[in-house]
Amino acid sequence: PSPLNGDSLNPCGFNSVQPCDDGSHGTHTMGTMTGDDFQGNQIGVAPGAQWVGCRNMERGWGKPSSYIECFEWFLAPTDLNNLNPDPTKAPHVINNSWYCSDSEGCNDVAIENLMRTAVINLRASGVVVVVSNGNFGSGCSSGNEPPAYFEESFSIGATRSDDTIAGFS
Repeated sequence: PSPLNGDSLNPCGFNSVQPCDDGSHGTHTMGTMTGDDFQGNQIGVAPGAQWVGCRNMERGWGKPSSYIECFEWFLAPTDLNNLNPDPTKAPHVINNSWYCSDSEGCNDVAIENLMRTAVINLRASGVVVVVSNGNFGSGCSSGNEPPAYFEESFSIGATRSDDTIAGFS
């Protein structure tokens, strides 16, 4: 059942205004991006980078409105009271497992177009949008959910230790 429908407890609480990882995936993603233990073990692609977060999921479940809300927030981040939008604070790159499945409501062309417009607007403002490929299989073209196949996003996927495509991403 979807936690967005109130079917599950969330250890972070709903509508948390501080970073909180309720399913371990966010910690993994942040480590891939900025991981650095400041003792010589830099595992991230951009160790030391500053980051901001926008909570778009509850226990691994999102919905088009929460994804689009975060895309919009990244254009002009606000303060903790959701006031004072400031486009000068927009990140240079956003990276998340942005992946919107049919079960989350991304099975409608109109919804897909709204998400694509949000990505287009971010790119036009100079923000690089990095998304999960969302592949289901180990072959090329196995990702089939938005925003992975938008030309305006930069899609990444997992590989195995032998550098072949993993069957998940």
